[in-house]
Amino acid sequence: MTERLDTPSRTVSYETTASVPLTGDVPLAEVLGRIGDDYSRKGFFFRRHVRVLGEEFHALREELEAPPVLGTYLPFADYPTRDYFRVIDRAARLQFPGLAMAEAHRRFGREELGSFLEQVIARVAWSAFDDPMAVFVGYAELAKRVMTRPHGHAKKIGERHARVEYHDSLGSIPYGIGVFEGVVLAFKQHPRIAVTFDGSVLRYDVRWTL
Repeated sequence: MTERLDTPSRTVSYETTASVPLTGDVPLAEVLGRIGDDYSRKGFFFRRHVRVLGEEFHALREELEAPPVLGTYLPFADYPTRDYFRVIDRAARLQFPGLAMAEAHRRFGREELGSFLEQVIARVAWSAFDDPMAVFVGYAELAKRVMTRPHGHAKKIGERHARVEYHDSLGSIPYGIGVFEGVVLAFKQHPRIAVTFDGSVLRYDVRWTL
């Protein structure tokens, strides 16, 4: 992977598997600059990563646009997505000091499903899925319940091949890789993801094997 592949300001095309580490930086300022004021997500996304930060979170609070009023993120309250990436970027540097930031963001993306499943109602909803394809087919509707944007659209391409497309900006491409890998890995299958960006549409082609 090239050094600045995460910057969606040019065409991008590459493919990776879960066992191959990503390289390169994820410049936080550029990530935040791609996220609008109308991007928010539920508080449960933050809580796992705040636990990773521990006392470091107190220092980070001054940089947040909407820090939790009582010191704890409320699971189903809405918080700025820019704050979320500030939290995971700081947690990534603390938890994975020896990894490239692209790989660290990917690792945190993989943990998103675990954050979701900490909620009882989420575990009930998840029990309806019996394979990765079922998750991807319902991805757009599921995403709307936990975040305002970006609006990803997923469709089935083949028996074990789903495509997720974004026409609005995504903060961190490696983070997105991790999210979709996490879905496949949850079913104990092996993901391979191809990423393409043509200047307007960001596409994840997610394939998996048993």
